[in-house]
Amino acid sequence: MRPEPYVPEPGDDEESARAYRIALHGVSASGATLFLPGPGEDVHVAWSAWLHDWFSPAVAPCFTNAYTRARDFRIREVTDVDRRFDSSLSEALRIRSLRSATAFREGKHGMLHHSHWKKFVRYIEEGETPGHVPVMAALQAALFHLPLGSALLAYTRFEYRGGLHASGQSPAEDAESDGFDSAIPHLRVAVSRSLGDTAGGEEATGTSLRAL
Repeated sequence: MRPEPYVPEPGDDEESARAYRIALHGVSASGATLFLPGPGEDVHVAWSAWLHDWFSPAVAPCFTNAYTRARDFRIREVTDVDRRFDSSLSEALRIRSLRSATAFREGKHGMLHHSHWKKFVRYIEEGETPGHVPVMAALQAALFHLPLGSALLAYTRFEYRGGLHASGQSPAEDAESDGFDSAIPHLRVAVSRSLGDTAGGEEATGTSLRAL
């Protein structure tokens, strides 16, 4: 029997900080990846809309699919997840995502000692796969044996902080926490679905992917 899904709860600062430190080592959340509030848009409204319209149907399935394959060292299948996610993005969002992915990959230069990470980077360099940030973050987290819930939490906070910094709307730390915590139910659902799909032997394809 598989364990119940676990996502660090608000107040579990030790696990949240540990996951963020491991998953985002060498990377700065100073630029937007996929989440970016519009000019003058209320941060909480923008974050809630992004979680509902983009994160749950597209970003979370991408991350969890990549993680489960990377965990089993099925790197070729990770590229399938990456390409499928790429095809779901609008051109403008694709450009922004790949620009951020380049900075993310450069920040993870020390990972090149890991053969499975090196293999995925080679696929990117050879043009076989684009290498979007959710996929690369999931790959590294799996290779470092971070639990899925903690890894997804760290990545989602990276999206949140990057979007706020890029929009110039980054709130105080306590207000940031209050705003971010609305993501927790979405994370819990994503991890539960991933466990269910894996247990049932079905591929979690993220069928509701669409052009974002």
